[in-house]
Amino acid sequence: MSMGKKRIGVTEALRTQHLQEFERGLSSGNYKPYIRTQDFSSRGIRGRIADPNSPGSSYHCMSLNETFKLIDLFRNPEICDIKEQYAYVNLEKSKSFAKALQIRHPRYKWSRLDAAITFDFFCTLRSGRHLVVSVKPERDMEEPRVQEKLLLEKSICDSEGYEYLLVLDSEIKTEQNRNLIRVFKGAKLNNKLEEIYPKWLSHFSHYLLLLPHEPLSDLIQNAATSNDVSYQESFRLMQHAFWLGHLESDPELPLLPEHSPYLLGVECHV
Repeated sequence: MSMGKKRIGVTEALRTQHLQEFERGLSSGNYKPYIRTQDFSSRGIRGRIADPNSPGSSYHCMSLNETFKLIDLFRNPEICDIKEQYAYVNLEKSKSFAKALQIRHPRYKWSRLDAAITFDFFCTLRSGRHLVVSVKPERDMEEPRVQEKLLLEKSICDSEGYEYLLVLDSEIKTEQNRNLIRVFKGAKLNNKLEEIYPKWLSHFSHYLLLLPHEPLSDLIQNAATSNDVSYQESFRLMQHAFWLGHLESDPELPLLPEHSPYLLGVECHV
């Protein structure tokens, strides 16, 4: 959870401008996160993650933990929209909740000016409901100030009817999620690869049965040759198959091309 644009010297007028810009983007359908990687000072590894459903767009993640959770959210069939670094613009309400809970409202760094609370991820479910996801390192959970901010965030979500989910890094830093990141580039294919994918998968599953003890990279090359594509294109098709769940492997093992399908427990489900 992050608490507004963390810039030195933010005035009330500038805060109002930030919030108005956020609301305009939200209402126009041209969403822009309230804070971006270049705006925010974070202890974690910040990054911009390509949106698999919108070429040219990207998500701003303020930590590696957020990146892990975002990739996981992409795979959730109940979620139809994800917005990151989503500002809660009703400052008066968040301040009143803080007062009622006897919690100091978040402020800008080195300032007495209240900052807008931002949710790590604001998701729209296919049911029409909303889900707020907050991602925190487990080591921070014993800090009283962190507990206060999370209580404030959850109280606001409850009042708005949002579902609320707190996710700890210990829950998401798994080999299974690392494997999802390894295959993420295959989430979407270009038209050429999309067209040949069924044929490629048929060939790959054939080699999977024929050569289970050879390196996975050999199967990728064989499927490339059978479909007259490059190794890189065949590799992308393999990533796509794992992303869709047409191929699966042991979730506790790193999905690396130098390992054999037998060792990785690779199975085809199509």
